[in-house]
Amino acid sequence: MFNIVPQPNEIIITGGKTCFTLTPDTTISKAPYIDEFRDFLKKQFDIRIHRDNENTENAILLQVTDEIDNDEGYRLVCRDGSIYIYGKTDAGCFYGLQTLKQLLLQGMGQIPDMFIEDAPRYKCRGLWLGAGKYAWTEKELNRLTDLLALHKFNVLESEIPFAEIFPEKTLCEIEEYCQRRFVKLRAAVQSDDMLSYDLTAPYGTINLKQTYAREAEPEKAVCGIQAKLHMRYIANRNRADYCIFPRLGAIAETAWSAPEEKCYERFEAGLPEYFDLLNAYHIHYATIKQAIPSFVRGRVQYIWHMLQKAK
Repeated sequence: MFNIVPQPNEIIITGGKTCFTLTPDTTISKAPYIDEFRDFLKKQFDIRIHRDNENTENAILLQVTDEIDNDEGYRLVCRDGSIYIYGKTDAGCFYGLQTLKQLLLQGMGQIPDMFIEDAPRYKCRGLWLGAGKYAWTEKELNRLTDLLALHKFNVLESEIPFAEIFPEKTLCEIEEYCQRRFVKLRAAVQSDDMLSYDLTAPYGTINLKQTYAREAEPEKAVCGIQAKLHMRYIANRNRADYCIFPRLGAIAETAWSAPEEKCYERFEAGLPEYFDLLNAYHIHYATIKQAIPSFVRGRVQYIWHMLQKAK
């Protein structure tokens, strides 16, 4: 069984034998958003797959079709030695590739016959960056964009307008980078219609299990998810990683997965595979003991956080 974050709405393994094997002869359909996926395979498997719209054997085939209802939804089918990803739009096909990364990583380059049908629960899935002493560089912001796309988030917001942080030419390059990953860059938006999460709170105050369990009040209409990182308490990128991950994986399951597919016990059991995925991106995440701390460890985290606030 594969442990995918966020959990797809439907995943069926139709055969136990290997159907698709990643090899140097594997090809992928040409599309403007596939380079990051190809780079991932090169780093993880030392295989650079080629772009080819004609080959159908041992291929990853991307197709835009009206058969998919949701604009960001996708269908992934592994059969006849190839992988077929269908989306109503390019964004859907792109999110199918994000799922395929995890399948290949966990299957060590091999995937059985299988079928996945998936679509987001909320249309807006964003990360909000507050003002603070730590300034993001272009390279770090691009890395963060890759990680948001990996979790199928589609909005990156900043309390300080990006136009005030970066020169116009640099900002244009960042925006193009984000567009290829279907992440919208915008100034921070405060809305009562968003379900908000505090990424900066110590795990001793809001642990991973509590983050996973958070849902909108039944009587409240919610249009999206907003994870907030208050940068005034963040001194460096490693600290930002620690605060964001693995929380973002838990939040992604609320933002994307159907409510009936949410199950904390399944999510926690799949954390080793999720941590392997984060390791592939060199993320300094909180370990399970840090993210679900004992009482003593939790108090230490809380005191450290309060000392940082007092500075």
